[in-house]
Amino acid sequence: MNINFNTSYGDISFSGNDVEINYELEKESIQNVIQNLKTNFNDYALDKSYGANLDYYIGESIDIRLAENIKTILLENIQKEITVPEHDINIFYIIKDNTIEYRILLEGFSGLRVSFVKDKGFRVEW
Repeated sequence: MNINFNTSYGDISFSGNDVEINYELEKESIQNVIQNLKTNFNDYALDKSYGANLDYYIGESIDIRLAENIKTILLENIQKEITVPEHDINIFYIIKDNTIEYRILLEGFSGLRVSFVKDKGFRVEW
């Protein structure tokens, strides 16, 4: 039997025959941000308001107004997960066809890429 894990976010790592838990602050913080951005309201029974609720925007017309609204939500939810001053968070976006591509740069952390595709939703990459 094979067991596959995605270790991109730093939960665990394999070293020889040992399994280790990673406690790197950056990886844990980025994982928390990604989890928040991927979560919609009512997804968690213990906190119905947790998450960025980005799927709410599926089907909306792609324009600057929508891009700016989503940028504001991204900023607010990043600040809920990472204690970083607002001036250390830079969010850039490009609108093309039915997609808004975001690049999030966090001072002292790795960057994130977030894509919003009309009628399909969001993709978050680290």
